[in-house]
Amino acid sequence: MAISLAVSLPAVLSIPLIGHFADRFGRRPFFMLPCISGTVAILAVLGVAAFELPLWVLLVANLIQGLLGGYQAIMMITWSYLADVTPAHSRARVFLITEAFVFVAFTGGPYVGGLLTRILPSGVVGVFQLSLVGKLLALLYVVFLLPESLEKAKSPSVSSIAENSPAAAAPATPFYKAALWTRLSTPSALLRMLAQPPRSHLVFIAFVTGLGVGGLTLFFYYCSYRLGWDSLDEGIYLLYLSVTRLIWMLGVGGLIDRHASKPTLPNPALASAGVQVPAPPPYTVEGADAGVSAPLAAPASDSTAEATVIPPLILDVRRKVRSEVMTVRLGMVVSAIGMITIGFLSEGWMVYVVATFTGFGTLAKPTIRALLSRSTPPTLQGRMFSILQITDQIASVMSSFIFPPIWAATVGTRFPGTFLFVIGVCFLAGAGVAFAGLSVDDLIDGFHAAPPAEASERADVESEGGGETVDA
Repeated sequence: MAISLAVSLPAVLSIPLIGHFADRFGRRPFFMLPCISGTVAILAVLGVAAFELPLWVLLVANLIQGLLGGYQAIMMITWSYLADVTPAHSRARVFLITEAFVFVAFTGGPYVGGLLTRILPSGVVGVFQLSLVGKLLALLYVVFLLPESLEKAKSPSVSSIAENSPAAAAPATPFYKAALWTRLSTPSALLRMLAQPPRSHLVFIAFVTGLGVGGLTLFFYYCSYRLGWDSLDEGIYLLYLSVTRLIWMLGVGGLIDRHASKPTLPNPALASAGVQVPAPPPYTVEGADAGVSAPLAAPASDSTAEATVIPPLILDVRRKVRSEVMTVRLGMVVSAIGMITIGFLSEGWMVYVVATFTGFGTLAKPTIRALLSRSTPPTLQGRMFSILQITDQIASVMSSFIFPPIWAATVGTRFPGTFLFVIGVCFLAGAGVAFAGLSVDDLIDGFHAAPPAEASERADVESEGGGETVDA
């Protein structure tokens, strides 16, 4: 417990700072921190094994790991990086693919590690040695090969020029450069933005999802007690779960996203220019954000006609967002029904049947990330994902105080699956908010919205005496 707290508590404090600095200085430098922290933790284990160092060395190593962000920092920067380099209309699909492989890694990693302990001459120590090699390779990749992504996100895109063309044509107006205190308090501006519906509803759904997933740490205790499962049964179930989750995320989720992302609306730019829009095969809007057509260029001469490409069809944003909202709603409902149903099962094969259908619920979390990412400015992506990681961390800590006492109090009664019913209630709460609070129009209006902080920041700067003036 001490080692776990040594990682989780410092991470709650360090992740917001890492997200803030990753938005300011780029993603790549802060990919190095969790790679270094993981290396330190593995070296501590190897040192204890080889030199019989005291166990407090592990505590210090995990404290360093938590201060450098640990696993939460890896995922936070990963989502931010993907948001930088992925067009807005493709993020849901990319997040689904990433989530699928993360899930496979988490379920397959323990099996591979256990298998290696029987194959390698040095047993468990050999597994940590191979892990050290993997960490070092990841660090070398980040240092020498991984390109920076943030500059691409900050550069004006076709869609941003199209959306802000009146402002772009207006003369530059001066504004005061933010003072140090204002720049350090930038996360509060993001918090104000995320506190507004429907973003606040998405964050709440992510929180209750994390709370329910945290309670699932007791699932195999329940299966051992109620269904008589042993370690082999658990390993087989995890393997089956990995396959079904891959099918749902990469197969079904990909098909849903591909159908919703198919351009179907005529390009208004062509209509305004008097161009007749034919009925061609589907086109995609490459490089443009979801639902924003490329601006119509001036009529090109024959020599430049081939270089000017205007898609006749654009993405139907309403259909795209409606599909994602429905995925979140149904995912929460299916997860709730599945957890409550498992609490009544009496045979092990029944769990496999229920797990097959509840795999649809895994589509909800990456879809929430995609919706929040598209409604957050590019320069705030790191901080936004850091808040999501902290939300998951807080939910995990709370679940460790909620569900074990429930399990201990009900394990000898007629309803040992009571904790599963409580998990189902958590998912039902998320489903209720998804149905009542997620508005397609509000989500569309929130795309690329700036945080509601410009006025307050300017007032703060003026009250501090101003500063140097720069062009907008």
